[in-house]
Amino acid sequence: MIRSLILVSLASGLAASQTAPAPAPELVVSVKPLKDVYTVGEPIRVRYEIENVGETPFYMSKRIDPIGNALGCVSLKVGAEHGGEGIVETKNFDLSSDYWDNRDIQEEIRTNWLLLQPGQFYGMTATVGFTSLKAGHYSVVAEHASGQVSDKEKSLLTDLKFPLLLGTHSSKPARIKVIDRPRRKQKWHPALH
Repeated sequence: MIRSLILVSLASGLAASQTAPAPAPELVVSVKPLKDVYTVGEPIRVRYEIENVGETPFYMSKRIDPIGNALGCVSLKVGAEHGGEGIVETKNFDLSSDYWDNRDIQEEIRTNWLLLQPGQFYGMTATVGFTSLKAGHYSVVAEHASGQVSDKEKSLLTDLKFPLLLGTHSSKPARIKVIDRPRRKQKWHPALH
């Protein structure tokens, strides 16, 4: 009797562990300007990263460049400190419907996604698609958008050992100061005065 209770208990524990959903990815998106102060008209360069801060690995799209793409991207959003909705630099394009209708999602995950282990980060350095025309304080936010995976495709991925990173995730704003270009001092010349 005790043996059958133990077997039933083990079997129900095994069934529960097989049906338990994988924990959701835990991550932090961060963005940092390469300099704190830029001059008017100077290209603004930033570094952004996606870090796995949880205890479980997750799959994420390798595509993180700041150009809109249905396979994944990072949008860099610039806002002025005083007013306005801000400037968003995104260049969106989509793939043809033939691609979506015929793609092999398991091959896509294998070739275009990576497994980000706990403590690992993935990122790049990029130029923000915005040029400041006047001095002031600005903020930059990096928003990571994962690759698109349909509900039908998700049903084909039930055997994945770890979860996919889906949806959008944003960084905290990073502040940038933009100053006027220093004026050149003209040399004093006796003939001009």
